[in-house]
This record gives sequence, structure tokens and C-alpha cells, in this order.
Amino acid sequence: MNEFKGRVAATTVAALCIAASVLATASAGPAAVTAAAASCDQHGTLTYGIAGAGISALDPNTISFSGQEPLQTLLYNGLTKYAPDGTVQPDLATKWKSSKDMKTWTFTLRQGVEYASGRPFTAADAVANIKRVLSPKVASQARGNIATVTSAKAVGKYEVVLKLTLPRSPGASA
Repeated sequence: MNEFKGRVAATTVAALCIAASVLATASAGPAAVTAAAASCDQHGTLTYGIAGAGISALDPNTISFSGQEPLQTLLYNGLTKYAPDGTVQPDLATKWKSSKDMKTWTFTLRQGVEYASGRPFTAADAVANIKRVLSPKVASQARGNIATVTSAKAVGKYEVVLKLTLPRSPGASA
């Protein structure tokens, strides 16, 4: 488990370096961002300021304004994530596949993931979170990202099946 926590810490530091590079070179284009990220000190500190507003909550599903989103993606995992080159990469899901019509997606979850309390992360947790985001009772900015999901089902401890209204590939918002 310590090896996994070490990888998470290294990934977080790398993500912070990339975020800092993107913020610093956003107007310079993709080549400058890549060059800046490659030269980033992985042991540095990123200070991120949000003018005019603070972070009112740490719940990634109910952030109050979009300026908080870059921070939330550094704090929390999704089923997938975007790599610096824009491709979709595994995060909490190690692999996924779709039906031929791309309306049913099956995600296999990474085993050994734990909450800070030590409780294991399971498919039931992923399903509960997806249903919470889709609930009209929760003011979630993420709802639009998964609005085509009509059902989420846990199959065993480490498999999640999503049914969609329309064919869609899983972006990093999954």
C-alpha cells in the first residue's frame, strides 16, 4: 500500500507541476506548456490564488464556481483522467470497454485504493457518487458532464456498468 501512496504523491506533484506550467504559459501554446512541464522541479510548491473568491467546500460535486475545478481535479480522482497530451488515461478505473453501440460502458476499478480512513474504495462507492451527481437534489456542476448516464450498477466489488442514452466515449469526466 505504501508503494501506491507513493505513486499517488508523485502523481499529485507531477499534476501540480503541469498545472503550474499551464497557468504560466497558457497563452504560449502547447509546445511551451510541454517544455515548461518537462523542466518543472517535482519537489516545488504551487500556490494557486483565486481572485475574489475562496474555496467554500471541498466536495468536488458541489463546488460553487468553476475557478475551483482545477483544484478539485488535483485533490480527487475520477474513473479516468486526461494525460498532458489530451488522451484519456486510467485513474480509478484500470480499463474500460463499451458495447458496440457505445451506450453501455464497463469499467474495471483499481484494487487496493483506500479512503483516508483506510476503508477500501469499491464499485458501490463509484455508483453512489455517480447517482449523487445525477440527483436533482444535489447542486452539482458535474451533472452536465454525465447527463447521458441513465443507470449505474456495481457488478461485484470492482466493476461498474454505466448505461447511456446516447453513444459516447468516456472522457476524463467519467
